[in-house]
Amino acid sequence: MHRKLLFGNKDRFYKHVPVHQPHYCMYQGYRHPPTHNNKYEPTQVNWEILAIKLAFVVIFENVIVSTTMLIRYLIPDIPKSLVQRIKQHAYLTNEMIMSQEVKRARESKLSKSTSPK
Repeated sequence: MHRKLLFGNKDRFYKHVPVHQPHYCMYQGYRHPPTHNNKYEPTQVNWEILAIKLAFVVIFENVIVSTTMLIRYLIPDIPKSLVQRIKQHAYLTNEMIMSQEVKRARESKLSKSTSPK
């Protein structure tokens, strides 16, 4: 826990601090201490943790998308029995249309042959 807590200079925030209180406070984060040349700037550890968090989010998101795509592939939208019935219905409909077209063509051929020229 102490590794995650950083020292901050209270004088930076509170100008009138009583003498009996310490001149520093501790806060959570990965930044340079007030005695460093780059006061309160993020450290290398801060950027590494941020990169790890970002990588986790990207990987987790890709795992979720891949899982949902796999589930969509494995579970069909239409049951197989219904697909078979739809194909059968389409076949019968085409057969009916073809038989009607054949009848119409025969009638048309007969009417042309019997009509006077």
